[in-house]
Amino acid sequence: MEKDILIAIHQLLSESRKPTVATVKSKLATSVSIPVIINVLQKTTNMNVEDVEKLLPDVNMSLMKNKTEDNGQVTGIAQEVAALKQALIRTQQELNDLKQWVYTQLPKDK
Repeated sequence: MEKDILIAIHQLLSESRKPTVATVKSKLATSVSIPVIINVLQKTTNMNVEDVEKLLPDVNMSLMKNKTEDNGQVTGIAQEVAALKQALIRTQQELNDLKQWVYTQLPKDK
């Protein structure tokens, strides 16, 4: 279980986030008791990413780094989608305004 907690701590540090009981618990796939998380957090309090990585020699860190990079790409894509949605909304409003203007310019039948 300690290995899973260390992996979670490593991921958080890689994301420049401070490992806390809550953030570590949110990264874990299985339920772990809070005292166990606190114990591991105390051991790693003054450690950086590289120090935690040294505690996990059998874990493929390149896969973990790729996962962190993928999370960054997902965030970037989500931001692009949000910007595109805003642009679409503006374009739709401009189209509606143009339609209204055209209707006001058309000759009215009596």
